Amino acid sequence: MLLTAAVVSFVSTDAQAQLKVGGDPTTIDDGSILELEATDKAFVPPRMTSAQRDGIPTPLTGAIIYNTTLQCLQVNKGTPQNPVW
Repeated sequence: MLLTAAVVSFVSTDAQAQLKVGGDPTTIDDGSILELEATDKAFVPPRMTSAQRDGIPTPLTGAIIYNTTLQCLQVNKGTPQNPVW
């Protein structure tokens, strides 16, 4: 019964290629996959120390964190196997 409900829920869900959080959901830019809009809130990426960052097993290229040790945003410009922050 639970499996049937889960399958029906999944099948009946409308697949969306884009997601907008905040603002008017009908005015998402056609070039974005995710759009965040707010005038009273901030986007907060994951916050971690340099040691915690270095503990990520395979950080994707383009992964973004806020480094609390260095007090700055960092982006992995390397590869998952050889990250360059």
